Parts: sequence; structure tokens; C-alpha cells
Amino acid sequence: MSNFMTATPRENLFALIEGERPEQTPFLIWDNKIPDAATARQLLDLGACIVVKSSVYKTRLRSVRKHEFSWEEEGHRFLRTVYETPYGNLTDISLVSSGSLWHQKPVFESPDDYDRLFALVSDYEYSLAFEAFLADDSRYGPSGLARPATEKSPMFEILYDYMGIANFAIEWQERRDRVVRLFDMLLQKRRERLEIVRRSPARFVIVDGNIEMRVVGEERFNAFYAPVISEATEILQADGKKSGLHLDGDNRPLIEAVSRLSIDLIESFTPPPDCDMSLPEALDLWPSKRFLVNIPSSVHLSGASAVQRMATDLALQARASRRAAIGIIEDVPLNDHLCLAADAVRQTGCGRSPRVQDRQLD
Repeated sequence: MSNFMTATPRENLFALIEGERPEQTPFLIWDNKIPDAATARQLLDLGACIVVKSSVYKTRLRSVRKHEFSWEEEGHRFLRTVYETPYGNLTDISLVSSGSLWHQKPVFESPDDYDRLFALVSDYEYSLAFEAFLADDSRYGPSGLARPATEKSPMFEILYDYMGIANFAIEWQERRDRVVRLFDMLLQKRRERLEIVRRSPARFVIVDGNIEMRVVGEERFNAFYAPVISEATEILQADGKKSGLHLDGDNRPLIEAVSRLSIDLIESFTPPPDCDMSLPEALDLWPSKRFLVNIPSSVHLSGASAVQRMATDLALQARASRRAAIGIIEDVPLNDHLCLAADAVRQTGCGRSPRVQDRQLD
């Protein structure tokens, strides 16, 4: 890094998140995207900021019993989770990938499951985990920070965690009152978590994300998403914390909706070729927002030179505004070019052309 740089990677990224001008465009990478310790060391040497996925609270069930069974099938790991409620069992089957659960069969299957689901949701309780969060926050010293768990909105949880889109569509038409009751119960649990988050040492929180407007619809967004996002943002901002949305998809349908929200940042913003809005457009359309930009996952399949060009282009686009960080904050199909991307952003983000060895390029 150049000799005149005085801010650490952590300070540089926090400066951007908190509305200040970082000394250079930060490069960030989630810790669960780093394949091994050797790559982590190289990234740290290149000035990357490693973001540790963490939480400021622990979650437990008071009386509902939970059983988990995992197995391998055709190279994939699956997890079956069974919840024993007073009204009968609920079962979820999920694909485990990159630390995420992709629900293959949600817990809700029929109207008979409502009482079981109500019992499950009401049984959750939360306790402080500030010491564990602070340990994660200090794991990489001046070259890292911790990211608290995403606070999903109740409607997101219903759509994707509990019912699935097909079940939700039927229930929304035929038993909307019961869906709204579930929403209200989940909202109360969200408020319990937010009270802990508000008191926590976390400095920024993602308060919702993965909003697909073609599924949600403007009417449902205005009634069930916008109010709870705004409520969370007001709670957090009153305590000096920044709030954001995780928007890694096609964001053009969200232009007006996001413009009306007082969130501070957009996480995992992904430009073309994977999604439909460029970074310059987003910077112009949302002038009060900060951006944590993901290098599109598909570009990694096109080789080192394509990754280097994309990282350089994004860093150039971010450099003038000082409102965007560039990094790896979504899954990648291969890990070959993580350090190359970090070096390209490092060189371009402080005003110089990237130095890439010929042998690194395809």
C-alpha cells in the first residue's frame, strides 16, 4: 500500500459505512468466502478487510424440542430439522451450501400446521452474545470487523423460511388472517432481537434483504416491508448505528421503494452481467446511500483477466464518489482469483493503475 496511507482497512471500511470519505476504495471479503488460511494471509497483505459473519445474540427454544439429521447425496449436504411442538411435529429439509440453508421443504405444508407454527415462533428467546461478537470483531485486528446477523423482516421469513412461495400464495388468498397473525408474532420477535442489537457494540446492521419485487409486489411491500424496515432503521439510528439492506439481485424494480427508505447502505449490490443496474446508476439514483459492491460471481468463470478488469472498473467507478467498497460478498464458483481482485482494487482505489503480473493473467 502507498506510504501516505494512514487508515487501516478496518478504519477505511468503517469510514465508508458511517458516511465519511475513506482514504481509498476499500476491498472487503466475507470470512466464509475465504478457502484457507494461506489465502487469508495473502488477502491481509494486500490490504483487504475481512468481514466476520457473527451475531450479537444467541437464539434458543424454551420448550420445543429440536432434532437435526444431516446426510450426503450426490455430493451435496442436506439437513433435516424436526421441531416437536405441543400440537405435533414440523419438519424442514434444507440444502446446506456456503454456510447458508436453502429450504427444499419448508416447515409449513398445510393449514393443519398453523398451531404448530405459532407454538414454534412463540417459543424462541434471545440472550446477549456481546463477548462473542467482540471476539469476532477483533479476530483480524486492524484488518477486520464483525458483521451482525441479518435481521430478516417477518414477511421475508414467512415467504422463504416457513412457507415457501407456493404455499404462501395459497394461504394469502384463503387464510390471510392467519398469515397476518403469524406476521405479527414474528414482528414481536424481531423487536425483541432489535432491542438487543440496539444495545450491542455493533456499528451497522442489515435490517432486511433479498427483496424480489416481482414476488412481493408494491402493495405488500408498502404494507409489510417498508414499515418494519423504517421502524428498525429509526431504532438503530437513534443509537448511532447505521442500517442497510442486502440487495444482491435485480434492483431496478426497487428504485422508488428504496429511495423512500432512510437506510444508510446497500450490501452485496451486484452490477451486470449478473444483475440489472450498474454502480454509476445506483450512485446517481440513491445519492444518500453507501454501497458494498459484490464482484459478479459469473465473472470468476471467465478467468483472471476478466476478474482483474471487473475489479479495476468497479474501483474506478467507486473512487470518485468515495461511497462504495468493492469485494467478494456472495458465493463464487471458484477461488482462483480472490487475491488478484483485492490487488486490483488496492491499486486502483488509491489512484494508481493496477500492477498485475503477466503470469497471473489468462
